[in-house]
Amino acid sequence: MKEVIKAVSLISGGIDSPVASYLALKNNIDVVFLHFDNGLFYDNKEVEKVKKIVSLFSKKFKKKFKICICNFETFHQRIIEKEIRKYHCLICKRTIFRLAEKIALNENADFLLSGENLSQVASQTKSNLKVIDSAVSFFVLRPLLVYDKEEIIRMAKEIGTYEISIIKTKGCSAVPKNPATKSDLNLIKREEERLGINEIINELLNNIKIIEIKCSNIENKES
Repeated sequence: MKEVIKAVSLISGGIDSPVASYLALKNNIDVVFLHFDNGLFYDNKEVEKVKKIVSLFSKKFKKKFKICICNFETFHQRIIEKEIRKYHCLICKRTIFRLAEKIALNENADFLLSGENLSQVASQTKSNLKVIDSAVSFFVLRPLLVYDKEEIIRMAKEIGTYEISIIKTKGCSAVPKNPATKSDLNLIKREEERLGINEIINELLNNIKIIEIKCSNIENKES
């Protein structure tokens, strides 16, 4: 019997993460999706885009999928209130990975899956990826790490997610004007402690909404 491998995939409505998820699914990896809804700091169309993308996968692979949706609005508000703007994106990513790890443990998943690749945005520099990974003990699989943007766009078009991903939404308004491209792990940890990160993660975990998608049928379940 073939070994079952399972991942928690961090998915947005953008171009990269759906392609990373598709590559995993294509290689017979079971996937649970995790999406972060930034509320007032983003655009609620993003959640709808993610549903459409996962519905597309459901049809392609003839499987039912689970999307865990985490309301991230209060998290951004707290960072702004504490004036931790320079490291906002880094602490955001570390928090996302911590939550993904806890869900992976609950789901008996083997690793985390991310659509990141090198240096596309501030949090994806070599230095910052190390700081992000240090937040978790789970292995983070990044299938797109060495692809350039044009290659990723080509794959997105081939699998049918591109037209969904390019639907216009406003970008994350929580992103600071000058995010850190290099970081000191000890400093980040001090800022997370000042933020009360463990308490925040517990609150976020208790308010995750589950959506099950089977082909074109969408069922909402709260947990």
